Amino acid sequence: MNEYFPHLFEPIKIGKTTVKNRIFMPPISTNMADKGYVTDALVEHYSARAKGGVGLIVTEVTTVEPVYTYLPGDMSIYDDSYIPGWKKLVDAVHQYDTKILAQLFHPAYMAFPIPGTPQLIAPSNVGPYYAKSAPRAVTVEELHVLVQQFGELHAVFRSQAETELRFSVHMRMDCSVDSLHHFIIREQMSTAETLTDVSD
Repeated sequence: MNEYFPHLFEPIKIGKTTVKNRIFMPPISTNMADKGYVTDALVEHYSARAKGGVGLIVTEVTTVEPVYTYLPGDMSIYDDSYIPGWKKLVDAVHQYDTKILAQLFHPAYMAFPIPGTPQLIAPSNVGPYYAKSAPRAVTVEELHVLVQQFGELHAVFRSQAETELRFSVHMRMDCSVDSLHHFIIREQMSTAETLTDVSD
């Protein structure tokens, strides 16, 4: 292994954060949250990966607002009531010197049709082939709200110094303030994650 991956177990610096090695765990849905809250099963799941030697964990999707749900067992962080669970999760991972990122997320047209969910939103009223009904085109005003929701969570993570969380932004649509008028499904452009560095 050393011949082909000589630096695999060496530390790497990303921004101002040093990760103990180059073994990163990508986001994989477990569906083990309880109405968005971190459960003991989730803590056990991620801490087991940290104990196994992973240097950086990117969590599964973490929704930024309460209206649309990607999967019923996904994680959330849209108000302060979720912070104690995240604190427990982060503390469990940190005991193995592993870093963790929350993958902030909005499902848009891929939201799970839980009873009471309003019509799904998308760049236009054309949805994916598997949708049972067409989404509606999101408005510019709604996009501004979405950007604000992501920004507020950025502030939460920066203010919660005890968690030492970092985050990655993963939206199903491009809604940066500078390009609201483009509002294009991200999968049509790239499958790459947009990682946002929140340095110390």
